[in-house]
Amino acid sequence: PWSVALAVLLAGVALTRELPPWREPARTLSFDAVQGRDWAPAAELRAELVVWPEGAYKGELARLPKPAADTLLTAHDKGKNVAVLLQPDGSISIAEKEVLVPFGEYMPRFLSFLRHVSPRTDTLAPGAPSKPLQLPTGGFAGTLICYENLSPGRARRLVAQGADFLVTQASSSWTPDRRAAEMHARFSALRAIETRRAVLHVADRGPTVLFAPDGRELDRLEHGRSGRLHGAIPLPERR
Repeated sequence: PWSVALAVLLAGVALTRELPPWREPARTLSFDAVQGRDWAPAAELRAELVVWPEGAYKGELARLPKPAADTLLTAHDKGKNVAVLLQPDGSISIAEKEVLVPFGEYMPRFLSFLRHVSPRTDTLAPGAPSKPLQLPTGGFAGTLICYENLSPGRARRLVAQGADFLVTQASSSWTPDRRAAEMHARFSALRAIETRRAVLHVADRGPTVLFAPDGRELDRLEHGRSGRLHGAIPLPERR
């Protein structure tokens, strides 16, 4: 086991060395990330992009009011968990969640007989592969809903499709353990290092963290607090 772990570590170091060093950004995108469990329209949130955590909005997409700024939230739509980019003119763009959490978002078919002992397990279906969402500013946001940030393959694909940065919209209210929420956020740091893209990790109970393309923390709102994190997402040079 130790030899395997050492081999994986050395391979990771070698891969990281092949990546180009991160430089100060040529351009940025201002954001307001809300840390809280209940969605409400807020006129004072007027950054270029407003991001809400997973589960903050619990209504139907058709009932969403027009926001003051481009807003990224999540919703359940047609039996799927989706990231929604809502614009001030009322138009929406959707990216479906592909990687679902077993026993939380769905019950594995071969274990369906256990549903009676787990009645709170949802019945969501995995989404179709989705491309990054295009912002009116011209940038592209790659969306990872909650534990999708554990999937390096999805993050890499989103960047290969043109994502200028990644956003993880998470729910950390399922556990009071600060360490579990912190560990989840750290996976977003790994995705930043691997893809050389900034990752904004937004969780309902926190922590909410902006990671630079080299994995460094640029801004943070600590676990257990309600409020908003305001900052600027570093973006790569235009292609």
